[in-house]
Amino acid sequence: MGNPYENNYERRFWSTAVKQKLEDFQNLEVPSLADYITENDEICTVGSCFAQHIGNLLCKKNYKFKKSGFNNSSTSFGVGNIYTTRQLLQWLEFTFGLREWSDSTIFKSEYGNYYDYLLPRCEPKSKIIEIVNRRIDIADEMVSHISSSDFFIFTLGLTEHWQTILGEVLPSCPGTLIGKYDPEHHLFNNLTFSAILNDLKKIESHIFKLNPNIEFVYTVSPVPLTATGENEHVIIANGASKAKLRAAIEQHLRTSKRSKYFPSFELINHNTMDDWRFEKNLRNVSYRGVDFVMKHAIKEPSKSDILDNKNINAFDVFCDEQKLEAFNKIDSSEGQASNIFLIGDSQMSCLGQAFSRKKIQYNGGQIMNASE
Repeated sequence: MGNPYENNYERRFWSTAVKQKLEDFQNLEVPSLADYITENDEICTVGSCFAQHIGNLLCKKNYKFKKSGFNNSSTSFGVGNIYTTRQLLQWLEFTFGLREWSDSTIFKSEYGNYYDYLLPRCEPKSKIIEIVNRRIDIADEMVSHISSSDFFIFTLGLTEHWQTILGEVLPSCPGTLIGKYDPEHHLFNNLTFSAILNDLKKIESHIFKLNPNIEFVYTVSPVPLTATGENEHVIIANGASKAKLRAAIEQHLRTSKRSKYFPSFELINHNTMDDWRFEKNLRNVSYRGVDFVMKHAIKEPSKSDILDNKNINAFDVFCDEQKLEAFNKIDSSEGQASNIFLIGDSQMSCLGQAFSRKKIQYNGGQIMNASE
């Protein structure tokens, strides 16, 4: 045996599992929902707005999909969109009698109507008891659908949410859809990886108590954040959010008794044949792609900062030489003052050459992993 990659499955290699399939206009051989569910299975779904597409598909294909009777969307529960793991967990706690909602989750308008912060798209009520009764009815439907389902499909969408001072998760920031924002009563929270992982374990634990035979399918919504509550660019906040969700699910799958994954996020965000950021092999970053990144790495680079297409394509060929150059810079860096150390794939060689042209001193370069 030469190495673990010899005589292996085509699906494990980018050239055969992605590039070749896309060139031949074939579907990628990734896990399908049909690999898990059958037309005889009872199915309920919950999650962000992308979850409705899954519900619509199940209806169209005549699966036994449990649709909520409280709204017109293709979801199984009257709570509407569930964007975070914490939001779903708290609804399950309420459903199983483990949580009571405070008055902070209800907003009284100047006209005397009551709006439900937990259900912002529902009609207002004239009495608080009507809000409470509607929540109870929704919880009863959740119990009914979960207890009689074979599969529970959960589409994770966000890590950011707004909550009351008591930690009660709200599906939207007060003052956007309904209500009024009050900084003394409404707080922003961004779930960590460990919090998401812990939520997933608790969610399954609660559901298993109601239905010990149910199975789970998780997926991550490819829809980016509309806006972020963090003080940073939304594209950075979105990347962090999706990364935490995907990583938490992956870790959860390793210990969960009956959980599977469907790659909604990956199918939308993979490199495509017409993607200007990549070369034809869909791995090497293109001339335009590198130029785009470097324009952000160093403000307003001159034309001399931009590597030509030939050099970009040659990165894989000269991979070992680039590594040796990087190691040489590390070995010879003793006594040299530099605030910059580069570590990463061939793109770090691009950045290093751009630094050199700008006469910016640096160490490191193409170092592909921690052991190197």
